[in-house]
Amino acid sequence: MLVLGNTPEDSQSRRKEIEAAQIQLLYRQTPSGILGGLVLAVVLTALLWNEVPYTRSIIWLGTYTALQTLRFLLYLAYWRALPSREAVTLWGRFFDISNLSIGVAWGLLAVFLYPAQSIMLQYLISFCIAALSCAITVLYSLRTTSYLPGVLAMLLPLAGRHFYEGGSAQIGMSLAILLLATLLIMSTRTTRTLISDYLRLKFEKKQLSEELHEQKADGQKLGEQLGTEIARREEVQEALRNNEERFQLLVETAKDIIWTVDLSLNYTYVSPSVQAVLGYTVEEIMALDPLCTLTS
Repeated sequence: MLVLGNTPEDSQSRRKEIEAAQIQLLYRQTPSGILGGLVLAVVLTALLWNEVPYTRSIIWLGTYTALQTLRFLLYLAYWRALPSREAVTLWGRFFDISNLSIGVAWGLLAVFLYPAQSIMLQYLISFCIAALSCAITVLYSLRTTSYLPGVLAMLLPLAGRHFYEGGSAQIGMSLAILLLATLLIMSTRTTRTLISDYLRLKFEKKQLSEELHEQKADGQKLGEQLGTEIARREEVQEALRNNEERFQLLVETAKDIIWTVDLSLNYTYVSPSVQAVLGYTVEEIMALDPLCTLTS
């Protein structure tokens, strides 16, 4: 009967496998996050070019591009290394830090590149950052540490800036952003649980398949051993039959009388040569007393 491992070591190993799979999925989705972020950064910088000092825009865009370049280099390094389960935790931390740095960069945009004179651009920036935070949550919700710090680093400065500007509309926008952050946190719990359960079942299925394969191999080995044993016994039985036939031939052709009796001194076997020696048939001699015939 197959029994999946339930020891602490098995549970720890399964958790490591699930963590490694989660981090691999995060790195696999990194290029799309980098590309989308860079496109949005360039578009917003162009829209804000005449609204804020261009030196700030250049510094921010240059810093953001450098951070995304480092993320891409981290992505390449991960796939080049393909870390083991024991080392994957460190790569997960690298990913978390890189994602947090991107969130901080977007938070700084809301502080230092905020177009105080253009309500339309204020709302546009708020919409873009909110949409980006939703995208990050969807892409990286596998691990709380991979998306939550970055999302909060994006949304909290933006909400604070709207609140700082004052006015009912700005305060309302600030509260809406905080509500969005709360909803994002709450909505990812179910998704994260479903994905974790899927990965857990996937690895349990893999483990079951491996155990089935091992038992099949053991069964085949046992079958081979059983076949070898059967063949050996057949050879022994064949040898015994040959020996019996040779013994039977020897007894039946011998000129001397060969006989056996049981403990009650009753004949159990008499060779056919008894007729030539004593004149009795085998059936006749078997009916007589051994003491009165063969010993006389």
